[in-house]
Amino acid sequence: MDMRPDFQIPESFPNGPGTRPVCASASVCEAFGHGQLARQFMQIPLRERRVGSLKGRQWTKGGDFLPHFLYKYRHLETDNPEAGAKADILKRAGDLLVRGRVWIAAANTLNDLHDMRFHVVLSDDPAVINAWIERNQGLIQQFPVHQQEAMVQHLRKHRMSAGDIETFQADLEQTMGVFSASQDPRNEPMWAHYAADHHGYCVQLSTMEDGVFLLAEKVIYTEEFPTLTLPRPDSRDVNKAYLHKSAAWAYEREWRIVTPKSNYAIQLRPEAVTGVILGARVTETTRLAITQFNEERAALGLPRFCVYEAAQHRTRYGMRIVNRTDFCGRSSLTL
Repeated sequence: MDMRPDFQIPESFPNGPGTRPVCASASVCEAFGHGQLARQFMQIPLRERRVGSLKGRQWTKGGDFLPHFLYKYRHLETDNPEAGAKADILKRAGDLLVRGRVWIAAANTLNDLHDMRFHVVLSDDPAVINAWIERNQGLIQQFPVHQQEAMVQHLRKHRMSAGDIETFQADLEQTMGVFSASQDPRNEPMWAHYAADHHGYCVQLSTMEDGVFLLAEKVIYTEEFPTLTLPRPDSRDVNKAYLHKSAAWAYEREWRIVTPKSNYAIQLRPEAVTGVILGARVTETTRLAITQFNEERAALGLPRFCVYEAAQHRTRYGMRIVNRTDFCGRSSLTL
């Protein structure tokens, strides 16, 4: 997805000044210039939205269709002995499960050392450079003021030193933000790495219930380190560079939303949080916390999410997922 040159998102601080900023999903869509598209998408009946992306569950065949669901693997475990560490984990879990807020992380906090990084080569076409500078003033303004003019001048002179490029990449790593999720709820390495060896849980997010997921794109796994020629005539090429990851991470089956802003939460529609899958070794503490989060949603007048539980197959490798809630019929188990 392309973005408006003046990429700006109104922020709110519902937990008080100095707390983590929150941006409405509709505002994020507007910043990308896709507000109307998102509104039109949400006006379509849910059944028709789903029919429009029936192939989304397939990874290798028709896998570029938006999946019906994306999944965030989480846990409530911590080895941090500091006071308040456990409470902070519970609060962040509640932000997602009760309040429907997904975090946009800074590129330099991701666990893949090469994630959102690429080799930069400078274009020598003055027309391309001037057009890019004019069109991307908003993006340039995301950098520190003292660097903006120097960056523009370097671009116009068709030269950037190795140090300039390194600084440029470092600034992007601090500025660019990403929301990542998998389309696979039965991914055993994901359960091991991100859900504390099945002691945690996996959150099911319906991509059909919030237009912001129209911004999500499928990660491209490759053996070759990406090269980006800057500036590009089409800024979507820059966005694509952020979708490349090493083939070593292909098992994650990741989709992501990338924005030129980080360290904020996107407020989803309440209906977007549709389910929680408990790990096969889920702790009683986590089970009770998930139940409490569902009760908090009900007290706020929000729809409850369905609760499932993962279990191992007894006769073959793999997992099965069992419905654990009476109010979610079998048809809800679209996993």
